[in-house]
Amino acid sequence: MDSHAAINAPRGRTRRGALVLAALAVALTAAAPAADARSHRVSESTARTLETQTIGPAHAREHAAERRMQRRAIRRWRALSSRQRARFRRMRRATLHAASDTPKSEVGSWDPTPFQLPVHAIHSAVLPTGKVMIWSSPFQATNDSPRLLETHAYIWDPSQGYGAGAFHEVSPPGDETAKHAMIFCGGGSLLEDGRLLTTGGTLYWPDTSVPGKEHWAGIKDVWTFDPWTETWTRQPDTRVGRWYPTQTELADGRTVILGGYDEHGQQDVNTDLEVFTPSPDPHGVGKLDRYPDAAFDLVTIYPHLFTLPDGNVLMAGPTSYENALLSVDKDHFGWTNMRDSQWRTLGTAFLEPGSPAGSTRVTLVGGMNPDEANADKTETPARATTETIDAQHASDGWKAGPSMHVPRANFNTVTLPDGSVVAMGGSNGIKKYGGGLYTPWDDNRSRQVEIRDRKTKEWRLGPAQQEDRAYHSTAVLLPDGRILSGGDDRSGSRTSDTGEIYSPPYLFRGDRPLIGAAPQKVGYGLGFHVGASGGATRAVLMAPGVTTHGTEMQARHVELAVTHRGPGGLDVLAPPSGGVAPPGWYMLFVLNADDVPSVARWVHVEEPPPGSDPPDPPVTLPHFGAATKVSVVTKRARVRGRTVELRVLNGNRFDVPASATLRLRKGLTTARLSPAARTDALLPGRGRATLTLRLGNKKAKQIRRLGHLGGRLQLVVTDPAGHRRTVGGAVRVWAKQRHAR
Repeated sequence: MDSHAAINAPRGRTRRGALVLAALAVALTAAAPAADARSHRVSESTARTLETQTIGPAHAREHAAERRMQRRAIRRWRALSSRQRARFRRMRRATLHAASDTPKSEVGSWDPTPFQLPVHAIHSAVLPTGKVMIWSSPFQATNDSPRLLETHAYIWDPSQGYGAGAFHEVSPPGDETAKHAMIFCGGGSLLEDGRLLTTGGTLYWPDTSVPGKEHWAGIKDVWTFDPWTETWTRQPDTRVGRWYPTQTELADGRTVILGGYDEHGQQDVNTDLEVFTPSPDPHGVGKLDRYPDAAFDLVTIYPHLFTLPDGNVLMAGPTSYENALLSVDKDHFGWTNMRDSQWRTLGTAFLEPGSPAGSTRVTLVGGMNPDEANADKTETPARATTETIDAQHASDGWKAGPSMHVPRANFNTVTLPDGSVVAMGGSNGIKKYGGGLYTPWDDNRSRQVEIRDRKTKEWRLGPAQQEDRAYHSTAVLLPDGRILSGGDDRSGSRTSDTGEIYSPPYLFRGDRPLIGAAPQKVGYGLGFHVGASGGATRAVLMAPGVTTHGTEMQARHVELAVTHRGPGGLDVLAPPSGGVAPPGWYMLFVLNADDVPSVARWVHVEEPPPGSDPPDPPVTLPHFGAATKVSVVTKRARVRGRTVELRVLNGNRFDVPASATLRLRKGLTTARLSPAARTDALLPGRGRATLTLRLGNKKAKQIRRLGHLGGRLQLVVTDPAGHRRTVGGAVRVWAKQRHAR
């Protein structure tokens, strides 16, 4: 069975295989001493009593649950034939080596060796200095030792490599109750000036033996971190505590904060909507305002929030009915309910890449639905499905999209500069007995990445990393176009963590373009020049990622309108508004025709200064309107092998992306055949352009046999404002040179 067959096996076989593989690991480790230990076996009740006395009731329950799970798996394993056992061993090996035969230009590659992290990467934030901050509670000395209730934060400088010298500690200050503030399991995002803003965190570890502390509870802390001076500043507290809140930057530079359990330890979700306004001084204190009229009665934690081009904010789950649009009008906030999505607890969400006018589409991926739990509620399977909503057409509701190959919960998605999306890690759902939130697939299938094609939206499996990354894992895009993957602390019982580096497929498609010069500041709607070499055709801004618990609070992909393309680089327009790109620091990438990105340059997107000259060309570029300005020039073309070159005339003065489809009819009949060729191209402003299309073997043979085929060239052209026009013209493709004109 190959890797894809193993991943896509029928559900019954796959679930049975997972149990078998879990038992295999237990059986192999326990086989040697089994005969001698049988006469000295300790009963379950005795073991439970001893563990309760030595490590406490909570850990004793966890160990007992693990033993139950192991016993069940061993019984199932022993019931299988030797042939079945061999088949599942092969399935596991195939899964671990999946995609090894696929070209790296299609699936990418993992660096061969993970590197040690000084603390769990439960939170990860890419800073405008090019460095990465990770933070969490500290490692435990042993699996049975208690965790310290404080935050340990470290900066990783990728330019210094992966050794201990590349990390240094920047933990927040504490008070009389803790050495360092307990900001882990809080929210995080960046401010306009590049400071990291954190809200909430963990108040205490739950303890069922202490009345009033049976559940998690949140702190009221709000902190900012200056990435240049690497200093923390305490900001005004939230009104009540927040544990697992979400925050996102608004179009005007303020930050909206929502959700999280309060400080009472009864799993009550904070319903306040609060807005943080930063101080102009990077070490100053801002203000925090609460808007009682905009309170939202949340049920779950870490809601998904996205600022839209019109300045409003979309909340997309995670529960089916926590879908609403937050209208933002200066100091007035109000909610409008939207169509229900599917349950997506422990899934991820991202803002789809869009046109230079911004994106209004959000996609939910994976997760799990409590309604799909099995009869005894011991397992809720993870999902592989996706669904998307367009806030501009909210009444249409959520629409299903292509599913992943591996069901995943507790995982991460990262949007790449070329517009593709990578899914990393994941668990198989919540198991009441045994693994808890962090349980990975027993056959390690979720170690394989999945890459979503930017055009077709279909997912394909990629290579496997070396560690499971599920609950408490993170993944962020680095300025060099790679991805850092880390975290997964086994529900607080792991004593170490590593980071792994993934190189996406575009890094194996040839030389990268280079950015020679770019401004450090750009104003909304204004044009600027990016000096670039290496055939740059596109430019994008990528907001740096700040992520935790599968919830991304900062990253977004912003396409830039290209007004001129030349050998010296690109003339582009900055985003039109703060709704498209909230003010702050972005990674500027240029890409060539093969979607290979450069290494990023940091640029600051901001309101233009008063009195700025209007850009040339104007901010509002001409668009197609009622009349098209793109037409077909070639009426006759010649096929060379399987290649056809067709010429079109672009009457616009700005470059436009176009997808071209050539449809050919057989001889003089009207029978429509399937599309013979399709391509994407960038039409340069004002002038003739040549489109090169590749025919299928069948079409090329028909042309050579019949001498020619008639048909129609269809162009779908998109202008910088996002408007689309479909144009076309009659074309006849000849097989012999004497017929071509």
